[in-house]
Amino acid sequence: MIREQSGRRRFLTVMGTTATVGLAGCVGGDEEPAEEETGEEEHDEEEDHDDDEMEDDHDHGVDHDLGHPVDEFTVEMASMEGAEHFMPHVLHIEVGGTVTWEIADDLEAHDSTAYHPLYDKPLRIPDEDEHWQSPEMDEQGATWERTFDVEGVYDYFCGPHYEDEMIGRVIVGWPDPDPEEQPALAPPEDELLDIEKEMIEMFNENTIPVLEDGNGH
Repeated sequence: MIREQSGRRRFLTVMGTTATVGLAGCVGGDEEPAEEETGEEEHDEEEDHDDDEMEDDHDHGVDHDLGHPVDEFTVEMASMEGAEHFMPHVLHIEVGGTVTWEIADDLEAHDSTAYHPLYDKPLRIPDEDEHWQSPEMDEQGATWERTFDVEGVYDYFCGPHYEDEMIGRVIVGWPDPDPEEQPALAPPEDELLDIEKEMIEMFNENTIPVLEDGNGH
């Protein structure tokens, strides 16, 4: 996420905007509070508004700031709010960093699969790195991990649930934000579902500025 605070605000702003176009399952919409008649009602409504913000802050997992790559990170795979999620959907690791995918509940089976023609998807990972597909996991606490040794941007999805917004991205190091160098930064392909296009466009709106701002790190 870009700098500690400004990146978080930018990400959350885009999340809210995208929610209005069809990501209601991922980010809940805020509603205007009703008129207050008593101090007690005002207090209750403020609490309800806070709860709504917390739901919005399921965050697409925005507790991880882009622009601050880490050595390792655990992505939770969860079923919630009527949709399926990678939490966070986008994360930033160092070259040589490891991502662990962990089943957060036992409601659905999930996997982690690269956007690659081998899996009937367009190539949206660095073409010099290997594709991957984890086993399908359905037991709470089950994990699978991958170490990313090649700098770049990697888009991936859950095979059983990509139609339900379960799409993610891993940024590795500080790759050149040129879409010709990084397939994941190119506009989403026409063959993809609308929800895939919406998610990928949202990822790009946040990823590209981060890489442009920090590329001379």
